[in-house]
Parts: sequence; C-alpha cells; structure tokens
Amino acid sequence: MGKKLGKSVFTTGIAATTVLSGMFQHKASAEEVKQNENAETNSTEVVEKPITVDELKQITAQKGQAVKDVHYQEQKVMEAQTAVKVAGQELEEKKLAVTDAEDLIATTSDAKIEKAENDVKVAQAYVTIEENKVREAEDAHDQIVEAVRQQENQVTAQQSLVDVAQNELNQAKAPISNDENVLNQALLEQSQVEQSIRESQNYLATLQASQQNGSDTVAQIESDIQLAQTRLTDLKAVIATKEAELAALEQAAASSPAQLSQATYEGYLQHLANNGNEAAASALALYKRSREEDGLTVGESATLQANLRALEIADAINAYRRNAGLPELKLDPYSFPASQVQLEYFKKANWHMFKYLPNENVAYGFSPAGAVDFWFNEKATYQKMAAQYGLSTDETQIDANDIYMKIGAEAFAKVGHYLQMLDNKATALSVAYDPTNAMSEAAFLHSPVTSAVTTSELAQQLRQGAGATTTRADVKAKSDEVANLKLDKANQESQMIILQGKLADARHSNSNVEIEIANVQKTIQNYKILLVRKDHAVEKAKATLAVSRGRIEAAIQPKEVSLQKAKDLLAAAHEKLVLLRAEEAEKAQVVQEAHEALKVAQERLTAAEKRLSDFKNAPELLVKAQSVLAAAVANLENKKEKLEEEFTTLQSYQSVVELLNSQYEDLASRMDPAILKAADMPMDIRSSNPTTFSDTPTVLPTSTNSPQVQAPKATPASKQEAKVEEIKPKKENSQAVAGRDSSKNVAATTGVVVGLLAGLFGFKKKKQSSRND
Repeated sequence: MGKKLGKSVFTTGIAATTVLSGMFQHKASAEEVKQNENAETNSTEVVEKPITVDELKQITAQKGQAVKDVHYQEQKVMEAQTAVKVAGQELEEKKLAVTDAEDLIATTSDAKIEKAENDVKVAQAYVTIEENKVREAEDAHDQIVEAVRQQENQVTAQQSLVDVAQNELNQAKAPISNDENVLNQALLEQSQVEQSIRESQNYLATLQASQQNGSDTVAQIESDIQLAQTRLTDLKAVIATKEAELAALEQAAASSPAQLSQATYEGYLQHLANNGNEAAASALALYKRSREEDGLTVGESATLQANLRALEIADAINAYRRNAGLPELKLDPYSFPASQVQLEYFKKANWHMFKYLPNENVAYGFSPAGAVDFWFNEKATYQKMAAQYGLSTDETQIDANDIYMKIGAEAFAKVGHYLQMLDNKATALSVAYDPTNAMSEAAFLHSPVTSAVTTSELAQQLRQGAGATTTRADVKAKSDEVANLKLDKANQESQMIILQGKLADARHSNSNVEIEIANVQKTIQNYKILLVRKDHAVEKAKATLAVSRGRIEAAIQPKEVSLQKAKDLLAAAHEKLVLLRAEEAEKAQVVQEAHEALKVAQERLTAAEKRLSDFKNAPELLVKAQSVLAAAVANLENKKEKLEEEFTTLQSYQSVVELLNSQYEDLASRMDPAILKAADMPMDIRSSNPTTFSDTPTVLPTSTNSPQVQAPKATPASKQEAKVEEIKPKKENSQAVAGRDSSKNVAATTGVVVGLLAGLFGFKKKKQSSRND
C-alpha cells in the first residue's frame, strides 16, 4: 500500500519554498549602469530590494506553523518510542515461552506422563467428592428454607387468630368501653397532677438552697463591713497619732542640725555598746566579721541618713499589712547590720546571701516605697497560682514557708516577695537602703524580738545618735506617711460603700427568693388539694367499671383466656421462626464454603489436565511458540523502522525552523533598529518568538530498557549568512564575474533548501518503495 504525505509535511514544504522565494527576491536587483565621462572607468552597483517589516512578520508566522509541526512530530516520536518498548517487552515474553516449551520437551518422559495422568485422576476424584458435598449442602439448605417458609406462614396464621380473639374481646367489652375510657382519663389526670407536684417540689428545693446561699452571702458581707469598720477606726487613730508626730517634727525642723549624712549606723551602735548595751555590741561585731570572712565593707547604706530612708520601706510594708488586716511589724535595730551586709553582697553578686538573715526581699531602681509596690505587684500572679495549687487567697492566712513547701522554689520565686510581706508568721523587720544605687532590702524575722521598736521610735533614736533631732526630709517623710494613711482611709471608706451596696443587693435578692418560695409553696398546696379530687375521681371510675364488668364478666372472661392463649402461641411461633432463620443462615454458609472448596478442586483439575496436555503436546507447543516469537521479532523490526522514520521527519522539521531563524536574523540585521522597535519586532527571533519550542533539535535517545534503533544525534542545518555585497569591477568582464559569484551564493542556499525538501519527500518515497517491493 502506498502512503500519502502528511498535511504537516506539505505545509512545511510550502514554508521552505517561501523562504527560498524571499532569499531570491533580495538577490534579484535592478542594475543601474552609470557612465562616467572618464573612459577608463566603468562601474556597476548591485542595489538590493528594500526589506520590509511585513516580510519579517511573514517569516515569524511561518516559523510559528513550523514549530507546531515540530511539536506534533515530537509526540509522534514519543509514541513510536513507546511502541518499540512495548514490542521489545513482548519479544522477551515470547522468547521465554519458547524456552519453556524447549525445557518441557527436554524433561518429558513416559514416567512424567504417567504421573500427570494419575494426578488428573486424583483431581477428578476430588472434584467428584466436592460436587457431592455441594449437593448435600444445597439439599440441606433447601429443606431449611422450606421450613422457614412454612413457619412464616404459621406465624401469619397465628397473628390472624390473635386479631380475631382481640376483636371478639373488644366486642364483648363494648358495653363497658366507656367506663374504661373514663378510668383511663382519670388516671392520666391523676398522673399529671402528681408530676406537677414533683416538679414544684424540686423547684422549691432549688429556691431554698438559693435562699441559704443568699443568707450566707449576707452574713459574709456584714462580717466584711464590720471588719472594714474596725480597720477604718484603727486608721483614724493611727492618722491622729501620725499627724501629732508631724506637727512636732515641723516645729523642730528649723533648728535641727544636719549630721545624718556623716554619722554611721556602726557609730550609733558603738555609742550604745560603750554604754553597756550587749545587744548593740553583738550587732557591732557583725561589721568586723563581714570584713574578715566575706571581704565586705558596708558603704553608703550604713549612714544614718540611708537608714532613715530605709525606715520608709518598713512604713510601706506596714501600710499593705494594715489593708490586709495583719498586724504591723516593728523593727529589730540590731539586725540592721546584717541587712546592710547582705545588701552589699547583693550589689556585687546580684543574688541573695542569706548568710545572716533569711526571708529576704531585694529590689533596685526604685524608691523605698516604690520597691514595696514592686514586690506587692506579685499578688495577681499568686492569685492565679492559688487556683492551680488550691491555696488560700485570704491575706490574713498567708504562711510563706508553708506555701514554699507546697509549690517549690521555682514557683515561689515568682510570688515570694509578696508572700513574705504578708506572712502571718513574721514577727519583726530588718531593712536597709542604698540611695546611690536605689537598692532596697527587707528581711522578715520569725523569732520573737524583745527589742523591737516602731519606725518613729527608731528614727528619733538615730537622730539623737547623730546629734540631730529633725530634718526637712524627716518632715517630708512623715508628711508622706500621713498622706498615704489618709489615702488608705479613703480607700477603706470606698470599700465600705461598695460592701454596703452589695449588702443591699443581697438582701433584696433574698427578699425576692422568699416571695418566690411562698408562691411555690402555695402552688404545691393547691396541687395537693387537686390531687385529692383526682384520687376520688379515679376511685369512683374504678368502682363504676367494676360494677359494669360484673354484669358481663361471664362473657368477657372466656374471651380474655382465648386471647391470651392465641398470644402465647404466636410468641412460640415467633421464637421457632427465629431459630429456623438462624439455622438457615448456617446452612447457607455451609453451601458457600462447599462451593469454594469445589472451585479449588476444579482449578486443581484444570491445572493437572493442562500439565498432562503440555506433556503430550510439547512439540506442537514449541512450534506454536516459535511461530509467535517470529511474529514478535517482525513486529519489533517494524516498530523500529517506524521510529526511525518519525525521527528523521522530526529532524527535517527542526531544520526548517533553524533556516527560518537564520533568514529572519539576516534580514533584521540589515534593517534600521528604530524601525524594528517601532514595529515591535525583535532583532533575535530565537529568544522572543511567542512559541515555547526550543530551537535546538530534539535528539533521539540512544538506549531504552528494550531493543531499539540507535539513531545519530540531529545536527542543525548550517546557518546561511546572506552578505550585502557592493562590487565595483575595474575590468570590462567584472559584471560577468559578479554575476557568477552571485549565482554561486544563490545556488548554495538553494542547495540547502532542496536538500531539506528531499529529506521530507524523498525519505517518504523511499520507505514506500521498499514496502511495495
């Protein structure tokens, strides 16, 4: 059969012809002979035809069509490669079949044939056995299916008898049906009233519980108000005392010498020790001990002025303790050296010393009162932690050491400052302050302190020790203390107003609950009265029904017995049907298993018969396998030829694309770039062409997993450089020479294109001729 040229081949051939036409047009020139007056010189110029943008657009369009042909042909090549691979795999399978047939012939013997015949007989026997089992199982299943069907009919019939008995009873009871309806309605109404009573009683219990909670709330608020009133009274007394102290300080401030910055706490203790104070002498020794053992010398925090500022720490702590309902802490003046030494250690080590005093708080970057506020800010964190660990949030119940044992060091580090400030086990305070570094220290003592004093008492003693009774700073500190106390008083008064409002709300809520309780109790009483009437109605309906029933008892009683008997028989029939259906399911499973066993036996028989047939027909199997193998070899060769043909066509298409690229670039290089830019035409068509095709020709893979044609790599066609020539011969025959050179260039270009066309058309004809032969 002949093979027609593909449409794409024809189209590409036209495109190549168009390229030739374009090239020839630009070499065809109108010669203009210019005669000069000088007889010795004759010149002839070759003037080329002007290049237009339309020609470039035409080449671009031609390339677009050629690229589409390339894409189409690439798909054809891939399909051909797949076909070769599949044919190769089929060939391997056919070779294996021939090998198996040869092995079968080589191993066939009379003994094996005899054994195969015996295997067939055994397999046939197994099939017969399994067929018998299938028949037996199906017979048993058919019997139980029939039994189920009959029992279903029995159930249906018995249900009909029950319906008949029920109808007969209903007819017999017709004279008393109205009395039964009256009784049923009375029972329903009685049940509804009883349900209403239960619901009302549950609601009453809820209200009474709410009332008790409300009473507890009122009692708690009243207790809080009483406690707040006590705190307020205490605050007023403290304010009166502090205001008197402030007045005395202001009176003495003007004449008080300022010696506090020069005098030290160590000197103050030395003065006391010299006067026989053993506690002062013991405290004084700590300065020497810290210098010798710890290498620490107390600095500015040892001045009396710094110690007076440290007293502000104690005042701020006591303000928070008052608000919490805790007793104020007095100061142990003989623990101050230990606080000063440990503060000095903290300045150097940035951590607590704990050598001389435990339960220490330190803060830096704050005023004395600001440091205490900073510690107290841990309250919010503690309240969250209290919920997590089940701790009390009542500030009068805080035991810092007990809480530490429950939550551990890591958690305590987040709330310990706050807890130690409000520790109900604390008995006294020791404080220190470094003005230059704005560092505050407070240590909370737990052992009894007999020498404890108030801040005002210690302040007076320190001033006396420095020879100064009062300074303006003391006045300001006392004034600030009074102001803070007044602020505490205002806050306490506001708290009382809030508590009184809560008390009024709680009492109002309790009043509403009491009213609701009274209403519910009244409702329950009404329901109980109604229930008595409903009980009477039920008793009356029962009596009426009993009288009516007595009149027709002789007619009803046999019908009821008959109905009950029919129902009992129906229940028994239902039960038997359930058992039969379960047995039917078991028999069906046996049938299925028997069929599966028969299928296995039949497959074994088929395999045995095939093996026997293979032994007996081994030569014929080999001939058949060899014939199939020959067909597979021929098919593979055909697929290889097809692949080579498609690949050669692809190379031809790609060469046409390359030729169009060269033609475009040659023409574009001789045009004004400004004209190209205005027409939005690129200089390089390869990178800007609107197709996705790569101009590099595709290469046929050299190997696959199956036998395949080994094809050489495609080589792009040579790029034809069209040069602009200006020939000015000096001899008479120069025009002829130029004509020969031009003809030579055109002929070379023509040869390339003709070669491409030959590759497209000649190859097809060659394959067609070989097939026809």
